[in-house]
Amino acid sequence: MSTAAVSLSDVEARWAYSEIVDSNVAHRYGSDCRVESLRAKRRADVSFTHPTSDERCSLKLMCACVRAPLVAFLRGIESFEVVALTKMQLSALHVPPAVSQTNGLITFERYLDTPSSDPGDARNIVATPKGYRSPDHPMTVGRRSEKSVLVDGYHRAVAFWKYAPAESVIPAYCPRPRCIGVST
Repeated sequence: MSTAAVSLSDVEARWAYSEIVDSNVAHRYGSDCRVESLRAKRRADVSFTHPTSDERCSLKLMCACVRAPLVAFLRGIESFEVVALTKMQLSALHVPPAVSQTNGLITFERYLDTPSSDPGDARNIVATPKGYRSPDHPMTVGRRSEKSVLVDGYHRAVAFWKYAPAESVIPAYCPRPRCIGVST
C-alpha cells in the first residue's frame, strides 16, 4: 500500500464523492446545482482525480455537514496514509455509537455480533452473485483518545469480513502517525 500522505481535506472530499449517488445517505447531500453536477460526474464514472479544487472544497464541506457525528473522529488528524488491514486488525477497530446504535464505542467484532433489523444496515449485506470484489477506494479510520475508530466504509468492511478469502487485506486511510493497533 502507499505510504504517501493524503490530506484530511482530500479524505473527506473522497468520502462525500463516494456516497453522493447510491449510498444510504445520498439524499442528505441535497439537490443544488453543485451536488447534481458532481452526481453526474460520479454516475459517468469520472475518477475522483478529476474534480476541480472548488468541487473538492464543496465535497469536503458537504461531508462535514452530512457526516458530522463521524467526522468528529477525524479531529486533530492532519494526514492519512493508505494501509492494508487484515481481518484481525479490522476486528480490533472501534465502531462509534452513531453506527452501532449502542452507548459508546464497541469493537468491530462486537458490532458484527449485534443484529440490526434495518435492511440498509451494513451488517445485513448479502453476497453478490459475482462474489467478493476488493473495494475501489479505502475505508477511513479515525481516532478517539487511544482507540482507532472505523469512520467510513462499513459496507466494504462487512463484505470483506464475511466474503473475502481469509488471507485477504482491505485498504484503509489510517491517520499518520500509524493507526493505533495497526502495524505493517
